[in-house]
Amino acid sequence: MITQDYLLKVIERLGLVLRKARRARDEERNDEALCLVEEGYQSVFGLDIQLASLMDAATLLSFLRTSEEALYLARLMAEEAELRAVTKTGPAAATAKRTLQLFAEAARLSPLGENDREVAQRLLAAHPGLKLSDSDYSALTASR
Repeated sequence: MITQDYLLKVIERLGLVLRKARRARDEERNDEALCLVEEGYQSVFGLDIQLASLMDAATLLSFLRTSEEALYLARLMAEEAELRAVTKTGPAAATAKRTLQLFAEAARLSPLGENDREVAQRLLAAHPGLKLSDSDYSALTASR
């Protein structure tokens, strides 16, 4: 059984990773920010970034312990997608698509918060050619 303590530790670790990455990004140290995010996959979720980048959203979900983790992983992946777009390294669009799919899954379980909706909309606007399933798109737009 997943305990509240476990989720609090995930939130704490994720918050630390995202704060450090955003601070580096604000200081225009984007490569450092991307490294921090990449390390966050392992330190927060126990996922290897190289392996995770090869997985579709459904497979990533199978590695997570709770539905809350889907939302937390989507937040980390959103930061990665935005950094990849800025640094022009790696598959920003593919990362954005998997991120949006994870947000859609989380939205099916519970409405997304305002910040998560804004992130999803930013990713959709930054990658207009992304092909999402009708159900994913509906889940993202219905959670507004």
